[in-house]
Amino acid sequence: MTHFRHIKYWTLAAVALLFLTGIAEAGDVLRTVLSVRNVSCSSCLRVIESEFRKTPGITGMAADLRKGIVVADHESGISSGEVSEIVSRLGYPAQVVSAVSIRSEEARVFRRLAGYGAGPEGCNRESGGCSPVADAWKELYRRFIRTEKK
Repeated sequence: MTHFRHIKYWTLAAVALLFLTGIAEAGDVLRTVLSVRNVSCSSCLRVIESEFRKTPGITGMAADLRKGIVVADHESGISSGEVSEIVSRLGYPAQVVSAVSIRSEEARVFRRLAGYGAGPEGCNRESGGCSPVADAWKELYRRFIRTEKK
C-alpha cells in the first residue's frame, strides 16, 4: 500500500508542477476579440489603431475587415470592456466576443506579424510614414508616376 501512496504523491506533485508552470507562462497579457460594426475600410482601422497606440497598456492589434473583427492584446490592468468602449467611442460599436490570457512571447510574435508599432528600419515621420498604406502609395508612385532614365 505504501508504494501506491508514493505514486499518488508524485503524480499529484507532477500535476501541480505542470499547472503552476502553465500559470507562470501565461503572463499578464490578455487577447480580446471584438465584433465591430461600421468598419468598412483600412482608414477605419487606422483610426482604431491610432487610438490604441495612444492608450497605455494596449500592446497589439490586428483586424479582419470582412468579418468585422478586431483583435487587441493588452495588459491585464485594462479590461476587455474598456477596450470595447475605446472602439465604440470612435463610432464603431463593438462587443467583446472573447478574452483569453496569453503568454508574453505569443503577444510579441503577434505584434511583429501584425506590424503593430513597428515599421521597417529607418522608418520615421520624415520619410513619409511607415504604414502599409503609405508603403503602398509609395510603390504605386514608383511604378506609375516616376519615370527613370536609363
